[in-house]
Amino acid sequence: MKRQSYNAGAANGRHVLTDTDAAVIRHAVRLGGKRGTAAALARQYGVARSTITRIVRGETWKHTGGTIHDSNISG
Repeated sequence: MKRQSYNAGAANGRHVLTDTDAAVIRHAVRLGGKRGTAAALARQYGVARSTITRIVRGETWKHTGGTIHDSNISG
């Protein structure tokens, strides 16, 4: 098991999003529609589109939920 050597999510002092934000982002993408696109969510939360994509894929904010299939992520 790989040891985590940094503060994840909201425990990181430089975080922009909260754990709740990450969970809501995943939920919005599951629902789809214009409000659930990575670009729309990035604008809404003031982060890069790649940040949204990484959250949805489970690359970051892993502790807030699972991944979503890539076909649900749109730009």
